[in-house]
Amino acid sequence: SARPPASLCLAMDDDDFDPDAGDAFGDGFAGDPMADPKEVAFNRKDCIIFLIDVRGAMLAKGPNQDMPPLFVAIQSAAQCMADRVITSDSDLIGVILYGTEKSNDEVRGTDHVWTLVELSALRAQTIRALKNRVMEAQTFGDWELKECGGPSADGEVCISEAFAFAQHKMSDGIAKGAHKQVFIFTSDRHEGCPAAQLEQAKIKARDMRDADVHIRLFLQQGAQDHQIIQEPSAFWREVCTQNSYKAAPASSTHTGTTATTAGATDLDIHVCDPSSVQKTVQRTTQRKRTLFQAPLRLPNGHEIALAGYSIVTKKSKPSARNIVSKSNEAVVNSYRLLCETTGDMINQSFGVGHLFPVGDTFAQFEPGEKDKLRDFGPTRLELLGFKSMHRLKPYHNTTKSYFATANDRMLAGSATALRALCQAMVTRHAMAVAIRVTSYKPIYVALLPQEEERADDGSIVWPWGLHIIPLPYNDDIRTPPLSTQGILTEPEELETARALVHSLQGAYELKANPVTAKFYGALEAHALGEPIPDVTDATGPDPNLGGHAAADAVERFKLAVYGEDYVEPTPAAGTKRGASSAAGGAPKAPKVGLPSDIAGWKALASVDNGLDGLTGAQLGQFCAENGLKKSGPKKDQVERICEYLKSLDG
Repeated sequence: SARPPASLCLAMDDDDFDPDAGDAFGDGFAGDPMADPKEVAFNRKDCIIFLIDVRGAMLAKGPNQDMPPLFVAIQSAAQCMADRVITSDSDLIGVILYGTEKSNDEVRGTDHVWTLVELSALRAQTIRALKNRVMEAQTFGDWELKECGGPSADGEVCISEAFAFAQHKMSDGIAKGAHKQVFIFTSDRHEGCPAAQLEQAKIKARDMRDADVHIRLFLQQGAQDHQIIQEPSAFWREVCTQNSYKAAPASSTHTGTTATTAGATDLDIHVCDPSSVQKTVQRTTQRKRTLFQAPLRLPNGHEIALAGYSIVTKKSKPSARNIVSKSNEAVVNSYRLLCETTGDMINQSFGVGHLFPVGDTFAQFEPGEKDKLRDFGPTRLELLGFKSMHRLKPYHNTTKSYFATANDRMLAGSATALRALCQAMVTRHAMAVAIRVTSYKPIYVALLPQEEERADDGSIVWPWGLHIIPLPYNDDIRTPPLSTQGILTEPEELETARALVHSLQGAYELKANPVTAKFYGALEAHALGEPIPDVTDATGPDPNLGGHAAADAVERFKLAVYGEDYVEPTPAAGTKRGASSAAGGAPKAPKVGLPSDIAGWKALASVDNGLDGLTGAQLGQFCAENGLKKSGPKKDQVERICEYLKSLDG
């Protein structure tokens, strides 16, 4: 695309986007970012295997630790299952111990591996079994794994065989099409290991990458000469690099107790102490639903691959599903289009045309012709230029926005380019203006830069990225005519109203939706066999408003608008909807006793609306006893009874 006019662009250097500008951010990236793009599928179910080492320091409990790192890893696996059982019940999770004395691999005969939990869909009994194992070990102080024979006697294990065993577990049909990951928990740094063993591990890690199996390493902190080791060993860096989509190793940064690689999105090494393992695993396995993946085309011809996420979503109860009562299997609804003349099945994409009314006639579109008219090409963002940040107004945000971050798997080097773009925009206090092209319609969007934010432990809270805000058209923000009736016009009224609004401002605290919180709490408790938690509705009015600073502002507003003689109306006690009141409803007839004979019925019918005091059942019973039709509205029953009583007098 052509470069926008200079009035729309900032003076941005080409080095900000030049892939040959060097490794300015320590990412180890060099070369053309458009070379060898890697397409990946998003929103797939996850297939996770927890590969846990049982040797050495993994069974040793530190002085300030409640349990050894081995059981911390098992507890993290159980918590990961509990988190997924509600949100992503189709995910597959398994737990494998390696470095054990015994082996239960009857298929391949792999030594020193023990399958603690088979790779399968999430089940409540599996989660309870893992939690009970950890609780019993913690209660009785028994940290031995007797069923697998404990750690191997020689203490040596080939990590490549453990990799091969985990990959074999994922080769079954149940894991087909899933996003496969292996979480490794170990304290063995493999320093000084033979070169042949390192080469075998690198080859196997590369094979797992080719099979789309991603490795995440959780390396337990060790002590050497009373110094805490936070740097990953060379062995693990080389192995994990071979599993990464990047060819060159990336430099890593370490802050606090957790070390993560900032240079490569595919090289995941977490150096953790046991107290932060569970938190790190929970943050790592948190599911993010990708809404779209699209390139951002820059004016100089380069592209940055983005993955978009929704930050604010509307929560509601899931819709009910139709299931077969005997098997609890979901009922699948489907339909087919058939030709009325021949009975042949019609392909909706190629065999169905469309007629659109145009005046007194119809415009006919052949099959597929309507889709071609609105085909704007692949989904993408085209950068037009830049504007100052103050040009974006609050009333421009008429719909929900999105957040997009770099997607190095789709296009290598996108993280480096996006960070350069965001830093340049933040420095100049500028926003970008772009067109988002979709299959529906192109829309103008504003791109606001987001700086990276890290927690105290070094983990990323907010990554570098862009907030995508759809910009409205004039019709979306037009000012409609408003009625002036009831609008405050006096200066004193306006001033007190303004003071009231300012007094109500304060820090907003996000409240949970009580309906969805109660629903998911009950669902999770039912799945895990736990008691249903109590949910407090915190979304109502502030009960402490009387002692709030706004109380005086409310009184001043009432005095200015309504005057000193204003008396606040109080609703009548016991008033029900539909009852007669000043709203003009007709008064209800008082209840009367059921007459015992014909004379009593005649006396009651002689009074205006006398029979209206009886119920429909009582009137129907009289009709049935005297051969009258008893069904119908109460008004018809009363008319039939009155005519019958008159006929008795001749």
